[in-house]
Amino acid sequence: MLVIPLWEKGVVTGTLKIYYCHAHQITSSLQEMAVGLSQIISTQLEVSRAEQLREMANKAELRALQSKINPHFLFNALNAISSSIRLNPDTARQLIFNLSRYLRYNIELKDDEQIDIKKSCIKLKTILPLSRPALATS
Repeated sequence: MLVIPLWEKGVVTGTLKIYYCHAHQITSSLQEMAVGLSQIISTQLEVSRAEQLREMANKAELRALQSKINPHFLFNALNAISSSIRLNPDTARQLIFNLSRYLRYNIELKDDEQIDIKKSCIKLKTILPLSRPALATS
């Protein structure tokens, strides 16, 4: 049996065990092959860990951007609703409905969920009426 350590950033994170039926079958070339195999596996472990860290960083960056955008959007949407209440109550009701739909959609959206085109179109139809009053005044 050969036992070779698997390394990740200078720390042993596991072992590769290779069993042979007869101890005399273990030659130096088989030992070299086992060491090479353990190096390949160790490299794969490090690459996989780096990809996980990169993905986690991307998700954190996206959440940070979303948290900056949402308060600004909410402020503008509430201003649009406020200005519509006296002049056009029906429009204000529709804007409130659209805002609640938009917020519910964002709350229910999972971090790792991919958004399909149909959902994106629905989201746009919900956001656009909220943006129109703000765009009309600018």
